[in-house]
Parts: sequence; structure tokens; C-alpha cells
Amino acid sequence: MSALARPQLLLIGASVSWGTSTVTSKYALEGLTATDLLGIEVGVAAVLLIGAAAATGNLRPSSHWRAYALLAFFEPALTFALFNVGLAHTSATDAALLVSLESVFAVLLAIALLHEHPGAFVFGAAVLGVGGAALVSSGGDMNGASLGGNLLVIAGVLAASVYVVLARKVAGREAALTVTAYQFGVAFLMVLPVALAGHSHLAHAGAGHLAAGLGTGVVGSAVPFLLYNLAVRTITASRAAITLNLIPVFGVLAAFVLLGERPGLAQLAGGALILMALGLVDRQAPSAGSGRRPRRVSSAEPRSATSGQP
Repeated sequence: MSALARPQLLLIGASVSWGTSTVTSKYALEGLTATDLLGIEVGVAAVLLIGAAAATGNLRPSSHWRAYALLAFFEPALTFALFNVGLAHTSATDAALLVSLESVFAVLLAIALLHEHPGAFVFGAAVLGVGGAALVSSGGDMNGASLGGNLLVIAGVLAASVYVVLARKVAGREAALTVTAYQFGVAFLMVLPVALAGHSHLAHAGAGHLAAGLGTGVVGSAVPFLLYNLAVRTITASRAAITLNLIPVFGVLAAFVLLGERPGLAQLAGGALILMALGLVDRQAPSAGSGRRPRRVSSAEPRSATSGQP
């Protein structure tokens, strides 16, 4: 297995989880409010990750907690809050299409902030990936779409792109489980007042909608963020962002399996373009400004503070 195979597989796993959670989130929002879902998904992930970190000896004081709190603010706190409200006021098709912009935003931010040099292959992959994601999303129902909802989704995507870059910047300082546990623990403290103050349907929600919300906390939060934080230790933000263009593809597959929705020719063609984009990414690994990758850190070996800490 090549040096890049493992992080790519982790990112594909994260894409499967995030794509599947699109279906569970949309269903949960039929019986819950956006703030209900925000509190549930972040809270469930925080309990699972902090429990896992404590059980494995990865929950310990960290001198990097400020950097992890910054991650928590951009994603999940800000991203989930904006995206949930936007998704409740626009169509699933519009939301899926707009999520594909994350790779473009993240590549541009990686160039500006991390001084990465993606090269022609990765720029080409970004174009193919976004085009593919647009085709994948083009066959959906446009009913219920709104400009306000779309703008909120775009704002959420931009916040997620900032997280993609920041996660690469802090990668390798400590075990990924430690980072992710801090991230969601702090995020839960941030979103709890919003969830408590917001309008709630929890008292009247059906068991299925509650189960979907809880499942989103596992499939859409705990699992993919841990996989992503593991992968980004040995891969650039640009490559990671392009691979995440698989999210709409797996979202369509999940909708077909769980909801019986059948993909059209445009969606199948879009999936092919995204696979081509991944092939281009594998042909050229963009280098970070320093030309070095972060050192792998074992769960028992925290990394000392560096001058690059945000």
C-alpha cells in the first residue's frame, strides 16, 4: 500500500459517512428543528469521542486547547448551525450542489494561508470535482429552494473550508482522537446555549426522527471527523478537499438505498467525473510550503508545542 493510500481510504470513509448523514439529517429535520438537531448531533459525538478518548488514555490536558477550540468554532459549531438552518429552508438538491464548493474554497485558502502549491493536476481535479458534484446534484427536486437558505448553506460551506485548512495546520500535534475529543467537547459547550434557547420540537418528535438525529451524531459527526483528523496528518489540505467531492456521490447512493431514489444519467456522469478528479489527485501530491509532512504521533506520544500554533 502506497504512502498516500491509507489517508485516501480514511477520507473516502469520511465521505461515505458525511454523504449518508445527508439523508439522516434531512429526515431528522422533518420532525426536529435545526437547533434540536444541532444539539443532538454535536452532543452525541462529544459523548462518544470523549468516552473513547478516556477509555484509551487519550484524554489529557493539552497545551494546544486554544487551537482545538478554534477548530470547534468553525466546525462543527458554526458550520452545523448554518447548514442545518439553510437545509431547513432550501432543497436537498441545492444544498448538495453548494456543498461541492468546499473543495474550491479549501484549495484557495490552502494556497493563501498554508502556501501550498497544488499544481495543474489538482487545479484540474478541483474543476472536475465541482462539475461532477454539480451533475450528481442536478437530478433532484428543486421544490422548496430559497435564496436565503442557499446563502446560509454557502456560509456554512465557507466555515467548513476554513476548518479543512486549520485542521491541516494543527495536524500531528497529538493523537487524532485527542484532537477530535477536544474539538467536539468544546463545540458542545458552544452550541448548547443555542440549542436550549432555540425553538424545539423534541417533546413532540417521533421515535424515527429522534433516532435519525442520534444516528447523525454518530455517522455524520463522530466517525467522519475522527477519520478526517487521522487522514489530514499525512496529506495536504488541497488533496483532502478534492477527495471530499465524493460526499455527493455517496449521498446519492444513500438516498437510493434508504429512500428508493434512483440516480439519473446526469448523476451517474457526475460520479464518473469525480472519480476522474480523484485519479488526477493521485498523480500529483501538492507540497506544503515547508516541503515536509507532519510527523506521525502515536496515542501515547504527544507532540510538543510548535511555533506554528494558531
